Amino acid sequence: MLLARLFAEGQRIYDARSDLRQRFASPAGLDYWVWLMSDGLRQHPEVAALVPVPPLELIGNVVSAQAGIEFFQESGLSEARQLFTLLAEGGFTLTSGGKLLDFGCGCARILRFMARLADTVQLHGADPDEKAIAWCRANLDYAHFEQLSAWPPSPYPDNTFRAVYAYSVFTHLDEKLHRAWLEDLHRVTEPGAALVLTTAGRRCVDEILGPRAREFTFPTGDELRAAKPRLEAGEYAFFPYDFEVSSLPAEMAPRYGMTFFYPSYIRRHWTDLFEVVAAHEGPSGWQDYIVLRRR
Repeated sequence: MLLARLFAEGQRIYDARSDLRQRFASPAGLDYWVWLMSDGLRQHPEVAALVPVPPLELIGNVVSAQAGIEFFQESGLSEARQLFTLLAEGGFTLTSGGKLLDFGCGCARILRFMARLADTVQLHGADPDEKAIAWCRANLDYAHFEQLSAWPPSPYPDNTFRAVYAYSVFTHLDEKLHRAWLEDLHRVTEPGAALVLTTAGRRCVDEILGPRAREFTFPTGDELRAAKPRLEAGEYAFFPYDFEVSSLPAEMAPRYGMTFFYPSYIRRHWTDLFEVVAAHEGPSGWQDYIVLRRR
């Protein structure tokens, strides 16, 4: 298996380098894994060869294709590291066992680096992008992948997952589709399961209307400024795209765009399904991270 070869290569490098043995207590630790997937990739081509990189077409569906492979790699590792911490806040750790779902995995930008869990956790990824799922199935043998339809239900049985994360999914759905997928995540998770979902909240709004205004033409500043009172009142703001997103099912198009809501909305509308463990507003200067526990 690909992962076994990667772990073996990591062990070999650790054993061969006294500087790494002094710096890291064990090659099985998360801190060593982060090094291996960052500096280790750059210093050891034999490691990089074991971490498949998707084609630019697929990369462009999850980050700007102009951002390039290096940003794709670094941002995926950074998000994985953040999610390790936040899932633990929700009660899910490296030793929890069970099944973990990357909901909206795309071409596994993050899931490739969650692979450190694969010796104790069964990893799953799901996405409506047919090409991304095909690439993942062909290249990442340590996880299981399913293609999603535009609407639930997902193909998973009830109470399947002990943990779920969804990065930049609930930042794009209209309110009806958003609620339908939340209910499906409740269905497929175990009672007490940990979930981490990202949302576009106050920090995103302030950035788009301020320091990053030149980067955004959609929604316009005037449109988003007009929505602010609704957002402050705990309501939902959705701006459908006026162009087709080719990686998604056609029936999803009218319900896909840019979505904004604040933690006050979450506490009013999600708590029948999930306990809100924490709402981290823009910790990385952009999206909010909402840590949940399934009721």
